[in-house]
Amino acid sequence: MLQTEIQPPSSERAEWLDYVRFLAAVGVMIYHYTSNGYPDQATAAVTYFPVITDIFAYGYLGVDLFFIVSGYVVVRSALGRSAGSFAVSRILRLYPAFVFCLCLTSLFLVLSGSSIELSQFAANLTMMPMRFQQPFVDGVYWSLTYEIFFYGCVFVLLCTGLLRRLDRIVLIWSLVALLSFAVGAKPFFFSGYFTLFAGGCALYLVGTTWRPTALVSLLVCAALSVVEAFERHPASSTSSAALAALIVGGFFFSFLGLQHSPLARLKLPASSILGAMSYPIYLLHFELGIMALNHLVTPRNHTAALVMVMAGIVLAALGVVIVVERPVRALLSPFAARYISTPINLVVAKSAAIVKRSQKATASD
Repeated sequence: MLQTEIQPPSSERAEWLDYVRFLAAVGVMIYHYTSNGYPDQATAAVTYFPVITDIFAYGYLGVDLFFIVSGYVVVRSALGRSAGSFAVSRILRLYPAFVFCLCLTSLFLVLSGSSIELSQFAANLTMMPMRFQQPFVDGVYWSLTYEIFFYGCVFVLLCTGLLRRLDRIVLIWSLVALLSFAVGAKPFFFSGYFTLFAGGCALYLVGTTWRPTALVSLLVCAALSVVEAFERHPASSTSSAALAALIVGGFFFSFLGLQHSPLARLKLPASSILGAMSYPIYLLHFELGIMALNHLVTPRNHTAALVMVMAGIVLAALGVVIVVERPVRALLSPFAARYISTPINLVVAKSAAIVKRSQKATASD
């Protein structure tokens, strides 16, 4: 008999996902260093690695994979948690590393002669500087806006108790997105990268329930994501839009297969640290890495320079995790629990009690 509510996951860690996140971050990094380059400078590395450039011309799809994983992991971690606990976990996961990487990147940019206004820096602290008509300090920060928006949606579902009905919500969302696509409309919340987040949610639902509604949601989200990948493919790229779309479809197919394979239960070495490193690798690699490449690459040392810069970014990310992220999270967790989680939970509980009394009063009338 099917359950009427989505149940919390087991406490067993999905270690293979940490490897996926790490490889996605490295793929994006190699793409930027060999295929994409830097729009305002002549990145010498681009002309030196033709084979790698051709292969990693699709590395930008690592961001698509990130979003799918976020949809899966965030829902998995939110089920069984209070709204306050979820909010604290997301804040402490994102902000310590982000603030440090933002400060480090800003410092190097200023030292290299770039101008960063205080208003721009302050706006970037919100992770959504475009809301304040300010540019990103580092171009890769754009994806954080989508992450924050998705976390906000999950937070609202937790506050209202609707996350337990996630299968129905994702089904409704996917059908609205499909209808929007059919009529040629692209509303912000029902198109673009949000199909990837919804697809990640559907993957979790299929993996835990195999309900028909979850399967329909997954098929719709995967199909829309494939179409979006085809349409979003850079027109100036020498890579194939059709192949990019197939790769995104492959993400869903592989993800579905992996979560039901023996690999999903394997205990993988260093999985926790590699998964944690994926975030600072993503935050640090672009501006700092391109800057380093432009200073280091010559016709004679291009391979060594590329390896050196990539290794430097990976080591820097490891340092951020060990020296910044984990100690700051441990330091702030008790305060965040007391001053953020507890007040949120009290408000949610009181609101639920008011709604319940109102419903009882209405029923008695």
